Amino acid sequence: MFEKLKQGIIDNYVLEKRYVTLKGNIKWVKVNLSITKDKANQIQYITCVVQEIGERKIAQTRLAQSESSLRAILDNANSAYLLLDSNLYTVTYNKLAEKWMTTYLQGTFPVGESVLQFIPNQYQSFAERVLDVAFNGTPYRFTGKYKLPDDTLNHYDVQIAPAFTIENTISGIVVKVSDITQQVNTQVEIKTLNQNLEEKVKARTAQLETSNKELEAFTYSISHDLRAPLRNINGFAEIMIEDNADLLTVEMKKNLGIIKSNAIRMGLLVDSLLEISRLGRSALTIKEVNMLRLVEEVVEDLKLNNTNFNTEIIIGNLPSIKGDASLLRQVWQNLISNAVKYSSLKQNARIEIAATQGDDKVHYTVKDNGVGFDMQFAHKLFGVFQRLHRDTEFAGTGVGLAIVKRIVQRHNGNVGVQSAPNIGTTFYFSLPK
Repeated sequence: MFEKLKQGIIDNYVLEKRYVTLKGNIKWVKVNLSITKDKANQIQYITCVVQEIGERKIAQTRLAQSESSLRAILDNANSAYLLLDSNLYTVTYNKLAEKWMTTYLQGTFPVGESVLQFIPNQYQSFAERVLDVAFNGTPYRFTGKYKLPDDTLNHYDVQIAPAFTIENTISGIVVKVSDITQQVNTQVEIKTLNQNLEEKVKARTAQLETSNKELEAFTYSISHDLRAPLRNINGFAEIMIEDNADLLTVEMKKNLGIIKSNAIRMGLLVDSLLEISRLGRSALTIKEVNMLRLVEEVVEDLKLNNTNFNTEIIIGNLPSIKGDASLLRQVWQNLISNAVKYSSLKQNARIEIAATQGDDKVHYTVKDNGVGFDMQFAHKLFGVFQRLHRDTEFAGTGVGLAIVKRIVQRHNGNVGVQSAPNIGTTFYFSLPK
């Protein structure tokens, strides 16, 4: 180049080169050589300007590294990215954008060319949105669908946003296109599954309601029809004992007594079945219920009907609740009478009735210091005719707690128990405020 300069073939030249300093450091410089000629057009002298460009070289290296990193990120992104300048000329795009343009536009936007001339007519609305973002700086987003040549329907999501300079002026536009076909198809599948599930649930619920009504009707019918035969059995056993007392042996009287007692017990079981059946058939009468007064009345009735009542009953503060007063009375009646019965063998029988309030429910408890039971059998307690003690120990039909559970559930509450043998039992139930 210098020889060409001396020969007058060229007037100047510029190059960038490195120098190694005396300390061994690298210095990048820009060398600019030019000639000055005299009036005879002969070279008078050569001017050499050396400019240090180390910082610029470092900046260029960093910029190249940054562009390389950005390119790697864009090319590995899950969405197509297209960058336009403020005049809507293509600056760059990633691999997915190239694929998207090839698929949907049958061609790419050449770098350095305006995108408007390459957008097909069917996408003119897209072009208008891009222009709007370019002039107003307001981001825009829309979704669309496109049928491919093989009739496959694709869905896409497009986001258009302005790119700003440090001075907060629009320097360009970023277009992001995401393929949301799988997402849309999944949402359609979920919606279809939910609809089918709702229909199945409705059908199953209707079947269960029908079955429950049929079961309740059957229980009521059987229980009602059994009452008359049981009364006859009990009546005829009574007549035989009274009218033929002289003709009956001791064994005969004993057997008739067993027949009579079992008929009476069967009658109690039938009455319990009828009670459960009525719980499912009767409508709730909801009103404000003074639980403290209700419990006091139940306790007073128990004392009046039991001449040997010697149980200490402590009643705490019981918040009022909205519910069916007659049904809630049955809950308290069964729980308190149970507590009295199973603590009756203790010399210092004690029952504590209390309540606590939660955020949306009131929790009531009936605690006794009676015989208790092993918690591994707790699941049996609330079933019909389920008992943990023999009739010879404690009388009962095994239906009271089943009635308690059904009443509490009809009030949208829940019921449970905690117990330990020879320590005592705590029944609790929670009702909405």
